[in-house]
Amino acid sequence: MEKIKTKPAFLRPGDAAKYLGVSARTIRSWQTQRLLPFARMSKRCVLISVADLDAAVGKCRVEATGS
Repeated sequence: MEKIKTKPAFLRPGDAAKYLGVSARTIRSWQTQRLLPFARMSKRCVLISVADLDAAVGKCRVEATGS
């Protein structure tokens, strides 16, 4: 029987950083600046929605123009 791999709905900050290809420090900075929504489940557990990560990247997208 094959295992079905699905994209997780939530990531911890370190995994979110790997997902976006940025540092964990950048993720923390975005959280502090309120640029990235997150859920604090407990004092030590923070989760970030993959949909929110994708949306944040989409807001920063710059379209290229041809010459």
